[in-house]
Amino acid sequence: MPEFKRSLLWSRNLGSISAASIAALRFLRKTAEEHDIKIIELGFPPSIIARVRDLSTEVKKEIDDMVGSFRATCHTPMLDLSSLNEKKRKENVDEMIASIEFSLDRGVTQFVMHLAASGMFSFIPWPKKNANTELIQRAGHRSFEEIMARFEGENIILGLENLTGHEPAFQDPKDLSTLFRKNVGLTLDTVHAISWNLDPVEMVGLYKEHLVEVHLTDGTGQGEVVKHYALGKREGRVPLNSLLHKLEEIEFGGPVIIEVDNREDLEKSLKWLQNR
Repeated sequence: MPEFKRSLLWSRNLGSISAASIAALRFLRKTAEEHDIKIIELGFPPSIIARVRDLSTEVKKEIDDMVGSFRATCHTPMLDLSSLNEKKRKENVDEMIASIEFSLDRGVTQFVMHLAASGMFSFIPWPKKNANTELIQRAGHRSFEEIMARFEGENIILGLENLTGHEPAFQDPKDLSTLFRKNVGLTLDTVHAISWNLDPVEMVGLYKEHLVEVHLTDGTGQGEVVKHYALGKREGRVPLNSLLHKLEEIEFGGPVIIEVDNREDLEKSLKWLQNR
């Protein structure tokens, strides 16, 4: 099995209920140990559910134990950093900074970030006809620079994620490319790409110099509800074999995270990878 495949794992947001969060973290540990997986990706709850200050002592201890046992990356919380409401934008920047500080205190140095989150619920499409994409992108860029200024001198790696067709901006990696620099690049989400009619294999080739992480998942295409299917699911439209071949071809060494919606799909995805 190629080296990068052993870094595959399901990305799962922590819930606001401590018991559920602890159960999810323990499942993550059990699965990683059973499949000899070396890298895990932790996530924060959506901001409408909880913020970093809401994580209980028990959840924090479980996170500390996980980070002490595995190499960990962190998916930062879904916050609308491109909000045109300046008060809300600044609140979200502050929460993003707090979340990164929380992770850095635990030795986590690699992060995934969304610059917009207005359409994070795919069943509530963003009203694109009312969106000023240029203003939204400017706001997202401003938030990014404010966050990076806080962590100047910190040795962090950040992947800006291409977003779904339901978001108001940042679906195409080219909308993020002016922000790429040393240790800042692209987190390529394969389903997000096809939801915007982009070829994820082509994206790997175009952005290979700036590719820092891949969210590997199957799913539906442009104009459809965005779902994360198990790898190899018949209805999925991501060219998974070609994508994995391309990652091998460019000798990609960053994290490749299986991102699916439930435990059953995680098991199916791992089995598919083992059999390919």
